[in-house]
Amino acid sequence: MGERTKKLKAKDGQLIQSSKLASLSEMATGIAHEINQPLNVIKMKTTGMLHFLKKGKILPDGMLKEELTTTNSQIERMRKIIDHLRSFSRKSSEIVTEEVDSNIPLNAGYERN
Repeated sequence: MGERTKKLKAKDGQLIQSSKLASLSEMATGIAHEINQPLNVIKMKTTGMLHFLKKGKILPDGMLKEELTTTNSQIERMRKIIDHLRSFSRKSSEIVTEEVDSNIPLNAGYERN
């Protein structure tokens, strides 16, 4: 293999790696945003309840139930995000395929004027 070919292959490898890192960075930003949303709700709910308790007040049962229900739903939301990421990153043998006739156009029912 010539020197020029080696240099081109090295440059191609660098471009591929750079592209992978850019994609990973964009994906990490999106994931952080998706998880940060429910975390903010949980933080606000718990901070509010702690503030209420620090004032020596007793949380009414209805309020406590509502706050805990909201917190629980946000935790479930994060769990679903994480499960989705796990399933996305795994190789799946459950890929659904369908045979199609490539001779039939997708718009076969469409008539031209």
